[in-house]
This record gives sequence, C-alpha cells and structure tokens, in this order.
Amino acid sequence: MSPGPRSKWERLLELEARPRAIEEQLLDEAAKLLAGELRGAFPPEVGGFESPADAARFAPLFEPSARRPDPGVYRVAFHLARLELRREVEEIDRYMRARDYLPLAPGAHDKLALLLLSRWLTEQALALKAQLHTPLSRARLCALLDRAELRLLGPRH
Repeated sequence: MSPGPRSKWERLLELEARPRAIEEQLLDEAAKLLAGELRGAFPPEVGGFESPADAARFAPLFEPSARRPDPGVYRVAFHLARLELRREVEEIDRYMRARDYLPLAPGAHDKLALLLLSRWLTEQALALKAQLHTPLSRARLCALLDRAELRLLGPRH
C-alpha cells in the first residue's frame, strides 16, 4: 500500500530544508578555503592596509625572518573575529585590556599576529557575505569561523 498524498506542510518543510542544505554546503566549502589559506604561508594574503600607519605596524610580520605563530594565536584570532562579527565591542575592549590573550599569545609578535589574523578573518567573512545573493546573518558568519577553526586547529579544549 502506498503512502497517501503529502500534505502541503510536508512539501513546505522540504522546500525550507533545501536552502539550509545549500547554505550548510556553502559554509563548509568557505571554511575549507579559509583553513587552507591559513595553513599556507604566513601571513595570509592581505589586500592592503587602511593607512600607512597600519602598514608600518604590521610590517614585522611580513619580514622573511618572521616566524609562523603558534596555534594558540590562531585560537585567539578566531575568538576576536567572532566577537567583532557579533559586534561585541565592549567585550573586545575588556578582553584586550585585561590581556586575556596572554596565555595563548604571550609575546609582542604574537599579539601583532593575532590582531592581523582577527582582522583578516573578519574581512574574509564579511567579503563572503557581500558577494552572496542570499544574505548570511552574522551568526552564520560566526558559524563559518567555527568550522574553519575546527578544520585548521581541531576541537577547542
């Protein structure tokens, strides 16, 4: 015996599920790209700086002798980028003033790297949002960063 005709609500639920599946696939592919870029050479390719002062500030990271940051620096950068995407400016200020990053990014080079990486991550997420015809919420952009972090560094402990 075959099942009866589907209700209009079942059809609607199927339609609703499709965009989410596509969005999930998009976020997975974007996370793969971000993690791949971060696995590559350090620092990642930046399109430029907002000012000559910023270029001078981050110049030590682009010198041939600059070392790749430890994974903890990347963790902090992902955290700061998520805060930025959620527009939690007060929490960013508190976090940086309290120097909560020090256990994972103890040196001056580490701090500079985490600032560059967090900016880069935020800009990459916002660039993706700007290029899509379907809007992604900032919460979904944070989910993108979660996925990229998991791909790059594994689960948080």
